[in-house]
Amino acid sequence: MADNDQALKGFAATLHAVETLEDPRTALPLLGAALREARPVRRAALRFLLALPGIDAAVAVVRGFADLDSDERAEALADRGRLAAAAEAVLGDKTGTGRQGLASFTAALPSVDGLRFLLHLIDDPAETVRRTARESLLRTARGYAEGTLPLPALADLRRLTAAAEIVLRTASQGEATDLAAALFRAAADCPEAQTALRAQALRPEGAARSAVIKALSWSRSPAAAAILLDMAAARVASAAETALPILRRRQEPEFLLALAEEANRRMESPAGIPATAVAVLAQVAWEAMPRTDLERLSAAAQKRLLAICRTFRGDLPVRARRIAAFLKSNDRRIRETTLDALGEYPPNTYKDDLPALLEDPAEEIQLRAAELLARAGTSDSRRRLQEKASHASDRVRRFILGRLASIRFPGAIPAAEEPKPATAPQRRMEESTSPGLRHSGLANVGGRS
Repeated sequence: MADNDQALKGFAATLHAVETLEDPRTALPLLGAALREARPVRRAALRFLLALPGIDAAVAVVRGFADLDSDERAEALADRGRLAAAAEAVLGDKTGTGRQGLASFTAALPSVDGLRFLLHLIDDPAETVRRTARESLLRTARGYAEGTLPLPALADLRRLTAAAEIVLRTASQGEATDLAAALFRAAADCPEAQTALRAQALRPEGAARSAVIKALSWSRSPAAAAILLDMAAARVASAAETALPILRRRQEPEFLLALAEEANRRMESPAGIPATAVAVLAQVAWEAMPRTDLERLSAAAQKRLLAICRTFRGDLPVRARRIAAFLKSNDRRIRETTLDALGEYPPNTYKDDLPALLEDPAEEIQLRAAELLARAGTSDSRRRLQEKASHASDRVRRFILGRLASIRFPGAIPAAEEPKPATAPQRRMEESTSPGLRHSGLANVGGRS
């Protein structure tokens, strides 16, 4: 303690001498070096520097920021605006000590303010500078991904994206996970973030790729749908193979709508989408899309999606339910086309989707739904038909009563069987309503309806 007191008395004399100088800036190297001394001297030097006007004194504070304790840093940050301006000058500092001070200063700033400096420091040749800057970036990324740190400015999102791309080259799995989550959130407003994610997803291996692939399994960002579609369309078979199980599992309505909109946007383009993407999209559980979301799609988009669903060749009941999802369409022609397609399947595989059509605005659709329900041959089908007959139009009531009289209820539900080959009229109808199935197979799906 006595030594500290003696040192402080000696330094106080030095400061008094500096005050008498015509230009105190000539003593800045001495004052900057004092920031590395014991606490009493360091604090006296800091306060003297903060009291001096101009940027040069602030530069000395930024360069020595790493040596300050938490109280001293808080005191210095009261003059944050001047220190931030001084930090620009320190960016070109040739000494590792100066850049370490800048990295510590950047880490002490609110994350948004620090982003403009981080991009210059995260790949610094000095390991301590690089580590401090990356830790600061990861804190920013986590806060942004969790929604506790807003980054409303596009410039800040671009800085975050550029910095994340650099760190992802050598990131650990945990670091890559945090950065990927931040990039997925940024991608909604920053195209560069989506581009960065796509590049990682299409890489053959690495921690960054693993983190992005994992995030594709849960992210609700529209970017997730776009990137999975990119993977499905990639010429590298492993990309489509990676995307397929993810797309099969994902049934969140928000994701399905984003995927449908992105697929339709691409199908509207002259290039369409390749056969590999069509085959993968056919595997998606489109039957999980709510009616309200299906109705948000244009009739042309619904028609294209229905055409894709009809290419699915999986389990027969799933096939039928996937097609039957389009009975919820708000477009009469699509409901009719869907009923035509379902005529090839046993009605018991999609009977739960039929009762709603008994109240369809189009009487012809009511009749077709009644016919299919009668063919389903269950006691519930009979009950539904009887209820409809009690308030139907004369034409529909007569038809239902005739079918109820001619079919034995309850009947055995027929075993699922493969659909019969389409008749020539059915094939002509499909060709006229299935948009953009090109090159006599599925080379591309696209074109305008």
